[in-house]
Amino acid sequence: MRRFQAVPYQDQSEINLSPMLDVVFIMLIFFIVVASFIDEQGLPVLLPNS
Repeated sequence: MRRFQAVPYQDQSEINLSPMLDVVFIMLIFFIVVASFIDEQGLPVLLPNS
């Protein structure tokens, strides 16, 4: 009787990246939509007469 049996190497489980990609795309869409509603105010500039 053998004490230790040879166990074939098994690949470790891989991380599923699909949920992370979904979150990234949702955040991208959110920031694009929010950026379209922001009204950026500029500094008033007095230009010299030509």
